[in-house]
Amino acid sequence: MPDRAYWSALENLIAASRITIDRPAGSAHPLNAEIIYPLDYGYLSVTRAGDGAGIDVWIGSTLPRRLVGVIMTVDLFKHDVEQKLLLG
Repeated sequence: MPDRAYWSALENLIAASRITIDRPAGSAHPLNAEIIYPLDYGYLSVTRAGDGAGIDVWIGSTLPRRLVGVIMTVDLFKHDVEQKLLLG
């Protein structure tokens, strides 16, 4: 499990960024309409993940919207691993 410095660095990154929601809860995935987003999904502005886009965030339902977890995804088709932040 990552140490406090890791979590603190993520919290600082979140605090310094604007969150852009580009896929609101209930919307369909842009490439596969059968996949419906259960939560707001977006990214941190002025950040960059491994895919070159902003760092992904999921927004939960609890307040305040603090960092509560990190989701690791594995895409075997693209041979890709990504880290996504869960807020609230």
